[in-house]
Amino acid sequence: MKKILGINQLMLIVIVALFCDHASWRLFGYSTPLAQFFFVMGRMVILIVCYEAVEEFKITSNYRNYIFFVLGAWLVSIYPYNAYMGPMFQKRQNLMYDVLLMLLALDILKAREEERMTKAISWILFSALVLISLVSSSCPILPIVFGIIVYKKDMNVHVAVEVAVIIVLSQGIHLAGVCGLHVLYGITMQKEWYGNLSILGYLLAIPVLLLYNGDGKRKRKMKFSFFLIYPISFIILSSLLNVWEYQYFDFYLMLHGVTLILMIVFGVIALKTKPSKAQLANILLIISALFYMAGYYLELTASSLEVVYVAKKIEYCGLLGIFTEYTRFMDAFFDAKFKKWVYVFETIISGVILVFAFTMDRTSLFYRKVVLYKRNSFTSIEYDLGLISYLFYFYIAIAFIVIVFFCVGRSKKKSKEEKRRYVYIMIGGSLPIISLFLEKTGMRDGRYYMTYGILGFTLFFNLAFIQDDYFSKVQTEAEKDPLTGVGNRRYFTQMMEIGLMNRKRGSLIMLDMDNFKYVNDTFGHGMGDKVLTTLGKSLMQVIPVSHYVARLGGDEFCIYMVNMTRRKELEAILNQLNDVFQANMKLLNIDFKASLSIGIAEYSGKRAITFEQLYENADKALYLAKNSGKGQYRFFR
Repeated sequence: MKKILGINQLMLIVIVALFCDHASWRLFGYSTPLAQFFFVMGRMVILIVCYEAVEEFKITSNYRNYIFFVLGAWLVSIYPYNAYMGPMFQKRQNLMYDVLLMLLALDILKAREEERMTKAISWILFSALVLISLVSSSCPILPIVFGIIVYKKDMNVHVAVEVAVIIVLSQGIHLAGVCGLHVLYGITMQKEWYGNLSILGYLLAIPVLLLYNGDGKRKRKMKFSFFLIYPISFIILSSLLNVWEYQYFDFYLMLHGVTLILMIVFGVIALKTKPSKAQLANILLIISALFYMAGYYLELTASSLEVVYVAKKIEYCGLLGIFTEYTRFMDAFFDAKFKKWVYVFETIISGVILVFAFTMDRTSLFYRKVVLYKRNSFTSIEYDLGLISYLFYFYIAIAFIVIVFFCVGRSKKKSKEEKRRYVYIMIGGSLPIISLFLEKTGMRDGRYYMTYGILGFTLFFNLAFIQDDYFSKVQTEAEKDPLTGVGNRRYFTQMMEIGLMNRKRGSLIMLDMDNFKYVNDTFGHGMGDKVLTTLGKSLMQVIPVSHYVARLGGDEFCIYMVNMTRRKELEAILNQLNDVFQANMKLLNIDFKASLSIGIAEYSGKRAITFEQLYENADKALYLAKNSGKGQYRFFR
């Protein structure tokens, strides 16, 4: 299995899972399906942290000091943990306690291996740890057994299967122990059946660990940062607890306002970028979302059913606008060139929905019944959905599934950066839809979630496009080379001048096709154009959109790799480009061995430089590559 997760990604997963684990039941109510979903997602944090603790135990020069460090982390986290979790969990210790018991078990195992402890004493101590874990741990037995397995073996597919079996067995032993305590002493630790779903969360950790490449050995300080994050997370959650429990509605309205401000900022940033179809669709998408949020705010603060109906009509105008513009955005971003009937179909569906929406207060086709009443400190509205509503949500679900499959299909054979952007688009687009369905399917426990969906949509789209200035790099038709599809000289010069003015470090790469004149003279200019088109296609396949690619004229192409100056990374990109270009050239079926001469000039951003100067440096490097036998690359010295 390919290892694609580093320590940074693993730490992010741990932090997100940690908040899912501990915030879910407080925010959504322990018995709700949503709380159980987040609880299951959060349970994976236990095995991931245990795995990292074992890895550290293996390489540390003083494992006893490490155990004392974890002991201190547990003592520090006791009060924040109990303050947040409350009396319900005070008899069950936190995750740091589980890690501590696991490390003590490893210490016993290590002492036995080094013959500093007899076998009998080691078994007595180990049995005592298991018993202590069973009666006091939040995750009994499993961390100890898992730690021993990982200590003895490296994580692979066979070990993963072994761990999965152990997880199932340990949960069975735990349940048997709970039942025994209940029969013998009348102690009941768990009443609801769904509390056993945590086993799914433990199993989720296994594929994550299989994907982890273990590079954390070079970043040991990041591992220790978790022991700081853990108690801090409870302090943050505890400080929000009063707001959440007693002033939920005020907090939600405040979050709603913050979300509106963020969306406006997002729209202003998009307006500042140069016009393009994707940018225009994005702006209209934001305007539609703002329209929806305005109606949603009116619904949240409604004092009568008449106001509720007005709010819902505004909401559906915005909601239909979101879906229509989302399709246009996907078309522009992916260059999908959807057929006209797609937009005609969407327009017809939207028109029909709006007709029924604007008559919802006079017919029962949209809502059979709407009830407004006070729930705790805020107004709650319950809807009995009608036929048109069910059809509308079915239409949304189908459209969303199609979009997801479309994104997955288009992301194949793309660069890592472009795949990341596609993932952000899918997540951002899915959050409002998930929130909408939660509110309409009775799973919301009387609370509102749509603002969270819109906020997530805003943040993920920000990560996808604003973070690396995507819209400024999108080329208009006037900025594209008509033959190859890459940027033209005007586009490249303009982007380079702006980047160098801001001292945006990177590397300028000049490409020249060797013996291109031979192609034109032997096979004709038509075939020469096909060869140039093939090179342009290869460049677009290999070079991520966050970098600048252009044809300056003839067979001369230029690339500016933004924020990339390490020679090993550049060499890897150029080797990949050469492989893709050679593979694409074979499809032309001509007797010509294509090769590229390449010159590279790096720019550190430490001093001012003009485009002409950097271009001249790259040109000199290209000259060296040509004189070295062609089909090579050289760096400017």
